[in-house]
Amino acid sequence: MKLEELNIEQIMKKLEEDEVVANELDKKRSVLAQEQTRIFSEYLKKLLPALEFIKNKGYYFKHPVIDYVSQGGPILDYNRDENCLFVYNLSEKRVKQFSLYNNKEAGTVVLNHHFFMAHDFETALQGLLHPLNVQAEFIKDCQKEIDKRESLIEQYKNL
Repeated sequence: MKLEELNIEQIMKKLEEDEVVANELDKKRSVLAQEQTRIFSEYLKKLLPALEFIKNKGYYFKHPVIDYVSQGGPILDYNRDENCLFVYNLSEKRVKQFSLYNNKEAGTVVLNHHFFMAHDFETALQGLLHPLNVQAEFIKDCQKEIDKRESLIEQYKNL
C-alpha cells in the first residue's frame, strides 16, 4: 500500500472497532474457562475416592495422549516448550508442575480459570478419567503374559 493511499481515520476506526470485538471475545473466553474449571472441579470431587484408591494400591497414573507416568496423581497436561508435566497431586490436593529436565518440582499451579486459559480442558479431563481403566489394563496385560508363559511351558516342557 502506498503512502498516499493510507487513510488514518479509517485505520483508527477499524482498530477501535476491532478492539471492542477483541475485548468481548476475551471476556467470553474467560467466562468459558471459568465454566470449564467448575466442571473439572466437580469431576475431581466425585472421582477423588477412586483416584486415591488407585494411588494407595500403588498403580501408576498414565494419560491416554501424554507419554509419561506419575505416582502422585493424574497427569493433566504436558508443556513441550518448557518440558514440564502438570500433575494433580492427590496428597496435597493441588496441581504440581514438574520439570522433566531434572525430574524436580517446578512449582504449584492454582487450578482456576487461568489454568484452563493456558491448558487444554479436554486433555486435563482425560487425565482424570483415564486412570479408572488402570486395573482393566493391568488385568489384560497379566492375562496376556500368563497365556504366553503357559504356551511356552507347553512348548518346551517335554524336551
